[in-house]
Amino acid sequence: MLLDGIDYVRAETSADREEIFRLRYRCYLNECLIAQNPKEQF
Repeated sequence: MLLDGIDYVRAETSADREEIFRLRYRCYLNECLIAQNPKEQF
């Protein structure tokens, strides 16, 4: 199964959450689903 090799870890710190927000931003931006934003978040 596709998800068998994925490890899930709770984002407990602000730095963890910021990293997730930036990753999500880049993914949406790469698919042209959002406009570019200087904060790199939406």
